[in-house]
Amino acid sequence: MKNVKATHVDAFRWRGLSKTSWRVWRVLSSAHGLSTKDITERVLGIHSGTVRRALRRLEAVDLARGTDGRWYLGDADLEEIAHRVGTAGTGERQRRQHLEERRTYRDYLAAAHRRRDQAAQPQSGPDSSHLPGGTEGGEFARYRDAEER
Repeated sequence: MKNVKATHVDAFRWRGLSKTSWRVWRVLSSAHGLSTKDITERVLGIHSGTVRRALRRLEAVDLARGTDGRWYLGDADLEEIAHRVGTAGTGERQRRQHLEERRTYRDYLAAAHRRRDQAAQPQSGPDSSHLPGGTEGGEFARYRDAEER
């Protein structure tokens, strides 16, 4: 596995070199060349024509080099390529956006739980303090007393 920083992966993001190119680039080696067929077999689920397009895209930015039908890992700098293709920093921006979205959602859930808990609290009966005699005695107390018997 190649030692790649998260910021380097920006070169392979959408509008950059593509996820397919990333998958193809990952199987290349600077020491052992691979044929298109070998790469297609190692990168499962990708048609050989798609592998060839990815190799041409990688070759255009010096991340791959083809010699005598074999493909080798190129020596270009991924960070510089990310800048060149316009995707530098997109991963960090996405991480910050997702963090903010998680915070917002967590706050939303906390507020929803508070509203639910408040709604679940038992409500006191109707306020009868405005009635003659209030709730303790008076002419309405006899009806309350009759219900209790």
